[in-house]
Amino acid sequence: GASYHIELGDRYLESAEDFSAERAFKEAIAAGADNSYVYRQLGIAYFQQGFSCEKAEASFKKAIDRDPNDAMSRLWLGYCLRDSARFDEAKEEFDKAFRISRGTMAAPLSEIAAIYRRQGRLDEAEKFLRAALGLDIDAQESSSLWCQLGWVYYDRRDYPRAKEALLSGLKVNPQDKGIIGALSIISAELDDPSGANEYHARLNLMWSRFYKPAVRSNYLRLKELTDKRGITLVCMQYPLRSVLPLKQIFADQQGVVFIENADIFREALNSGRYSDYFRDNFANDFGHCTDKGNRLLAENIAKTVLKVVLSQ
Repeated sequence: GASYHIELGDRYLESAEDFSAERAFKEAIAAGADNSYVYRQLGIAYFQQGFSCEKAEASFKKAIDRDPNDAMSRLWLGYCLRDSARFDEAKEEFDKAFRISRGTMAAPLSEIAAIYRRQGRLDEAEKFLRAALGLDIDAQESSSLWCQLGWVYYDRRDYPRAKEALLSGLKVNPQDKGIIGALSIISAELDDPSGANEYHARLNLMWSRFYKPAVRSNYLRLKELTDKRGITLVCMQYPLRSVLPLKQIFADQQGVVFIENADIFREALNSGRYSDYFRDNFANDFGHCTDKGNRLLAENIAKTVLKVVLSQ
């Protein structure tokens, strides 16, 4: 019945199989499920597919129609509105989620703070983050909030306070990759290259153990498909991330070209500023590239591919 399909969909969501989750939740609805939970989960499946925000928004609204006091559905609707750059509407849903939870959920406050930071309203961002840190939350959520607060101070160019906030978060959760990545950047801004390199090396070690089974499976499937077509697979790592985890996925495979960007970006940052190469810090240890960063990236790709072509 419907409960079987809902349970199946939940398992698919947990393993990041979002299209399979979508099918399962639709089958649950076809089998008679008509509650806020099933529509919220369907919305999450759409949202996590990365290109179905309109469908996700419609599903979250159906969930809210069935239960206006479903704080989680309002939170997810807020995420959807945020990603559609409808920030005022997003803040409204985050605020409703917080109020419905009777002031127990930190995530809505964190999201409102992120919007204020994006808008350059740093005092308001700090206020909401401080309020969230005063709630009864677990170590992972606490460290994430400290990391956000560190970036607020970073935006003010108050690097000592930024580092202080990040270290507070690291004390709560020593395994927080976001904080360790942020500390590598803040250390560089404080003219501490050895500290920056130390945090960066620590982060790369942690990322080397990160890839989920579904990600590994997708990479190997991609290799299988390119091999069938006689195409050489080229795998490129993000700036400042080690290519080693990718190499480990293909440890028993031949004919894969790897592009390592960590070394060139680390060298560039040792002689320049973070803001020269990145215009934000969405991944904490790196962000979306500036024109200068994109040029550095493109030149490295061209050199690596050209070297492979000439060697054949």
